[in-house]
Amino acid sequence: MSAVYSYAITRAVTPAAMGDLRGVDGAPVRLVGIPPLWAVVTDVEMDEGNLRERLDSLSQLEALARAHHSVVEAVAAQATVIPLRLATIHSGDDSVADVLRRDRDRLVETLDRLAGRVELGVKVYVRTAAAGTPRAAELEGSPTSGRDYLLRRRQQRDDRDEVWRRAVESAGHVDAVLSTLAADRCHHGVQQIRLAGGPGGNVLNAAYLVDGQRVAEFTERVHRLDRELTAVWIELTGPWPAYSFASGDEGAP
Repeated sequence: MSAVYSYAITRAVTPAAMGDLRGVDGAPVRLVGIPPLWAVVTDVEMDEGNLRERLDSLSQLEALARAHHSVVEAVAAQATVIPLRLATIHSGDDSVADVLRRDRDRLVETLDRLAGRVELGVKVYVRTAAAGTPRAAELEGSPTSGRDYLLRRRQQRDDRDEVWRRAVESAGHVDAVLSTLAADRCHHGVQQIRLAGGPGGNVLNAAYLVDGQRVAEFTERVHRLDRELTAVWIELTGPWPAYSFASGDEGAP
């Protein structure tokens, strides 16, 4: 079944600007427009069934996500974009145009808000240290009795709780400081340890919408906080197109 896959909404670009850009399944990228708005799209052979298969397969999902992001990033290098969510499918050009026509005012307002800004991701993790708890030295060696064992287990639990409390407090400080350098911010759910990509628990997973001329200042502040705070370590990613700040549901398949 032929369908139209949509990547982003933009303006101030022309069909010629797409050049040889390729997207999902290596298909050419083109524009569907209701000026001044343009949807960046690709023609695909896709229906609900094989789309679901792609989303359920880790390898196919990864390939889809990479193709989606590469197109969004390429267009964002030329103009402000509203990134659409992964696997945004429309039945045809008329359906895409209906979205642009129906939501024109809101889309223009969103593009105005995102203009000249990028998204920076910040994740804050507990800084684990085997000997960093208050009574770590007292816990060395083997317990001498059942009572000693229970006391050690309780102390270990209390120490873990204290480490976590300090990390959460530090994460709040990081968020408060970085928010003063951003036009907007968005909190995502913290990641499970097995997905977090590093040791220690994830206590903050946030995105910040930052003016282009403040990216260097924002980056320097993150690095300074990472050096200063002993309870946590900080991961900075980006800059990205503003995925977390694209409002609305124009991406509904």
